[in-house]
Amino acid sequence: PMKKKNFTSFCNRMVEDFQRLEAMGVKPCLNFFDVNINTRATQEGVLNVELETFYPGAQIYYTTHGEQPSIHANLYNHPFPLDGTYDLKAAAFVNGKQIGKVTHKQLYKNLISGKKYEIMPEPKGMKGDILGENDILGADTVTLGLTNGKRGNNASSTPWVGISPDNNDKVTFIVDFEKATIRKIRFGTLYNAAGGILPVSKAVVYVSSLDNKFEKVAEKEFTYDIKENTFRGFDEEIEFPAQEAVKVKIEFTSGGKIRNGIDCYSPHDKSEIPSTIALDEIEIY
Repeated sequence: PMKKKNFTSFCNRMVEDFQRLEAMGVKPCLNFFDVNINTRATQEGVLNVELETFYPGAQIYYTTHGEQPSIHANLYNHPFPLDGTYDLKAAAFVNGKQIGKVTHKQLYKNLISGKKYEIMPEPKGMKGDILGENDILGADTVTLGLTNGKRGNNASSTPWVGISPDNNDKVTFIVDFEKATIRKIRFGTLYNAAGGILPVSKAVVYVSSLDNKFEKVAEKEFTYDIKENTFRGFDEEIEFPAQEAVKVKIEFTSGGKIRNGIDCYSPHDKSEIPSTIALDEIEIY
């Protein structure tokens, strides 16, 4: 039963079991003790970086500019704000000796990092939560996937936010922020035809500097050179003349239909089905 489980005791026993295996000439996988890099927003909208390892009593050292961590690097004591673009590397150390591998992750600070947002239609499946990084699904009710500073990757669908477009093949993203001058939007979009996902084909950017009156400032179409059925994320940018804004709306158009028997699924069924859009990290600069 869950109420009788003691995770701290389990971690302590893992250390002893690994030592026993090594004494027997068996090399255990030490991924369990690698550092996990998470981000989580406070209710005030501050996006913090959180580091953890399950090795009891280990110290975590980290760098933010891509250098290899050592005992001479930054010692992690508590969550710290994401204040820029970090090329973050972290590792756990015991008695001055590194255990496990170095964990590496890019983190992106921008105008909407840690901000709440609206997205329509509402995501039903993939929500870009932190499941898969040793955290609790749904624990972060503030940022979810699109403003947590972490770009989706080519290894897992977990970081991506999947949305079924509306009847006009569109997904709409809206976010508020303090008045600022903006010039660029960045976002990630996923290709995974086998999972019914095609990348965004067009994005239209609207800004509002007063109330909810939006003005269109940019539109861009996207094409992709995809030669095989694969799982791949793409980074896209839209630049435009400087605009003063307190709110941004982005309309994403889907990549079209999934051709059954050509893109994926059964070769005996030639029907077409609407594709899903999967996004991760939307950034405003």
